Amino acid sequence: RCIEEHVLEGFDRADLGMGSTGTNRNADAVANDRPPARPEELVARFATDVRGFFAMFEEMEVAPQQIEALARTRTGAIVGKVTAERYGWKVGDRVTILGPVPKRDGSRAWVLDIVGTYTHELQPEAAIALIANYDYANEGRVVNRDTVDYFTVQVDDVAHATQIGLAIDSLFANSFNETRT
Repeated sequence: RCIEEHVLEGFDRADLGMGSTGTNRNADAVANDRPPARPEELVARFATDVRGFFAMFEEMEVAPQQIEALARTRTGAIVGKVTAERYGWKVGDRVTILGPVPKRDGSRAWVLDIVGTYTHELQPEAAIALIANYDYANEGRVVNRDTVDYFTVQVDDVAHATQIGLAIDSLFANSFNETRT
């Protein structure tokens, strides 16, 4: 048995919100019309299958009703406690994240409704990301629609990991998007 979830990191491949080299330090902006002055002000964001994401990453503690609220709210987001506190965000707030690549409507503004917050059981300081719905980000972006940046796979038994990895790689062999598991 294999559980998988897909992730679109940063809402667009050209958007350097996560893992930025620092060359586009001011490429993102956060709500309140205040562009980030330092790389640590960038908001890491992931658009994903939210139920699968939180089932996979159990160390991210979030109330089940907030996960369901996110699944029901197309423009919803669950944000890490550290980021929520940094920007003063709370459940019910509507925030805008700006990225360097325009959306299909020509804007760079992703409007999100905060429906929950999470903490990180093992590393409280790691509760920094913003988790949103894949469909919202995918439908809105200009390039690379219907693609993901990576898949996370969880196997039911470590003894099956090699077999599952080879099976995944064989599905993408000789394609434009070969995998390396």
